[in-house]
Amino acid sequence: MNHSLEKMEFLVFSYITISASTWVEPHGRCTVVFSLAWSSPDVKFKKGSTYHRRYTKFYGTSPRSAINLAQDALMKYKHWEEEIDKWQTPILRDERFPEWYKITLFNELYFLVAGGTVWIDSDLSSSLPEDSDLPLHNSTCNSTVPLIGSSPPDFDDKENVGKFLYLEGVEYFMWCTYDVHFYASFALLDLFPKIELSIQRDFARAVLREDKTRVRFLADGTWGTRKVIGAVPHDLGAHDPWHELNAYNIHDTSRWKDLNPRFVLQVYRDFAATDDMSFGKDVWPAVCTAMEYIEQFDRDGDCMIENDGFPDQTYDAWTVLGVSAYCGCLWLAALQAAAAMARSLGHGDYADRCMVKFAKAKHVFEAKLWNGSYFNYDSGTSYSSRSIQADQLAGQWYTASSGLPPLFDEDRIKCTLQKIFDYNVMRVKGGRIGAVNGITQMGR
Repeated sequence: MNHSLEKMEFLVFSYITISASTWVEPHGRCTVVFSLAWSSPDVKFKKGSTYHRRYTKFYGTSPRSAINLAQDALMKYKHWEEEIDKWQTPILRDERFPEWYKITLFNELYFLVAGGTVWIDSDLSSSLPEDSDLPLHNSTCNSTVPLIGSSPPDFDDKENVGKFLYLEGVEYFMWCTYDVHFYASFALLDLFPKIELSIQRDFARAVLREDKTRVRFLADGTWGTRKVIGAVPHDLGAHDPWHELNAYNIHDTSRWKDLNPRFVLQVYRDFAATDDMSFGKDVWPAVCTAMEYIEQFDRDGDCMIENDGFPDQTYDAWTVLGVSAYCGCLWLAALQAAAAMARSLGHGDYADRCMVKFAKAKHVFEAKLWNGSYFNYDSGTSYSSRSIQADQLAGQWYTASSGLPPLFDEDRIKCTLQKIFDYNVMRVKGGRIGAVNGITQMGR
């Protein structure tokens, strides 16, 4: 094939070689330190939004800022290494932890920089279009809840941390998948709490947003709304994050029963851990709206939400019907967390209402699911309804992590955990691969 030079495209690579010379005496030693840095000041998403990366706040947007980055690395690397050693040494010397655990604990932190992360230094506009329709009635959560026709709050970057995105996996291209953030966020809260609060503020803003774009859901071929007001989004988007939410389109996540309780639980845990009243006040309207939204799934008025007979939670290949151990436990925990947060923010009446609902819902949950040794998978009559789900005490885990009272009697909690260990862990290859998500009483 013949091509004119004008039509051919060439890839041009630039190379640079650095060398250093020194004199080493016999049996002597010499260390030559090199520093490599590059400047890539902008990140551009597929649909056109472009932002400055976080480091540009300190080094500027010029490509030549790589010189200053490299110089700082040469001047400060010894101090950085000393600080890392001081941080890691207590854990590495702790004989309570097996060696494999210590190695994994630190090595897996690579994901924060190499696993598909974006850290920008930018404010985002979060106002709704003028014709947005907010289909929420006035909430019973005091005057702090947005009324019909209001816009989501635009939180200032009070902590000066910018905005942070990360992928669940490089093959799962969605930013900040919230069902998985439920687990991953513990590391961010412990190591980078201000970044964690920034992500929660992004989701709080997203709860109060709407996107009427029609989306086809892959599981059943039906069409629905991309983002419904009051529903916690599955993720912050893919090709235009923060603006075009919910890249996930297998199911309609506005009908999922676990995302809203997960949001309330994470927000309260972060609020309790940081004692940040400003954060609590910022996200409180979204907490109230999320709680009000999920109550529509209490079909019979008994204060306990029900699943709708399709995979309407993060286990998106598992059908759930009626009261379920996983979603029901999350809902109980969310009621307790919302009550505790309300009291801290001075909304005692709202806290009391939550605890009244909690008492009624707990009675229903235990009456329908407790079988003497664990909580049934759901209250349906299918083959899987009596399965043992490893995550059935997810809500209890979060209340314990947040310093809240236990959801159930201690004997029932211990009995359930023992059942999960005996079946979900030990009956699968002798416990060598950890817990499986679900298993029947027959060990299948």
